[in-house]
Amino acid sequence: MKILLIGGTGFLGSRLVQRLASDHQIALLHQGKTTVAFPPGIREIHGNRRELEKAKSEIHSFAPEIVLDIILSSRAQAVDLLKVCKGIAKRVVAISSCDVYQAYDVFLGGSSGIEPTPLTETSNLRKNLFLLKNSLKSMDPSVMPLWIDQDYEKIEVEQTIMHDANIQGTVLRLPMIYGPGDVQKRFSNIIEWQKDDRDVILDAQTANWMGPWGYVDNVIEAIYLGVTQEKAAGKIYHVADSSALSYSEIVQKIGAALGWKGKIQISQKEYLPTNLKSIFNVSTINAKQNLAIDITKISKELGYQRVVQESQAFYQTYHWLSRAG
Repeated sequence: MKILLIGGTGFLGSRLVQRLASDHQIALLHQGKTTVAFPPGIREIHGNRRELEKAKSEIHSFAPEIVLDIILSSRAQAVDLLKVCKGIAKRVVAISSCDVYQAYDVFLGGSSGIEPTPLTETSNLRKNLFLLKNSLKSMDPSVMPLWIDQDYEKIEVEQTIMHDANIQGTVLRLPMIYGPGDVQKRFSNIIEWQKDDRDVILDAQTANWMGPWGYVDNVIEAIYLGVTQEKAAGKIYHVADSSALSYSEIVQKIGAALGWKGKIQISQKEYLPTNLKSIFNVSTINAKQNLAIDITKISKELGYQRVVQESQAFYQTYHWLSRAG
């Protein structure tokens, strides 16, 4: 199968190139500024994803059957992609996020009411769009990924990709991804708390809160299945590790990986350095809203299973974070 990959030089994309290239023909669209070592046989197409029309002739020359776009962030980008790929690609696979749900807006404190969980692919989508737009105005542009469009909204990306008359779509809604190479260094705070076998103090809501987590190798395997299986056409899938863990369970499992001898203490105090507001750096979080997701659909329809088991995932993450500092 011939696959065009857009966004294949970062944390997730560089690993996807390796996985897909093992048994498929891959072309990679990038700007030529990367230092990533690509596998032999990869076709490189130099271009800017914001100016896809300029790379159209090379894309058509490669003639991909599937286009995997990891970095689609707005309706305008999705429209441009479909326009360039019309007449050659059978399907576009778009990477989305679990931030599309109304539950996410509730969690951030933007809406009232509690959404039922675990979330399924048919759960309510956010009513408030462009949550990131106002935040971008106050952020330092140098710390934002270059691929994020000022009109970032995955809901509109999904709607555009899934309702095109000429090309089939697949959407993969990803979790919070952890593991070696994670630029956000998720769970590094837990390791810091557990130094010297200190006890970890969590407020009750943080201890019980559940979110969508995925170890990087498992997420890559799920994406691989979504790209390579024709039955994924016209479908939306959740991607995450198989079990929904509470935050206190994550603390315990990482502790087990590093031989932590401390314990978790539950406090009724709302404002602690170990609560969700400080962990996510958002002052308005509603910790009563968890974000656990159901992955039954991708497991049953595409045969998704973890390739790295839970204990090993946390063990590898701990040792990478220890070296990364």
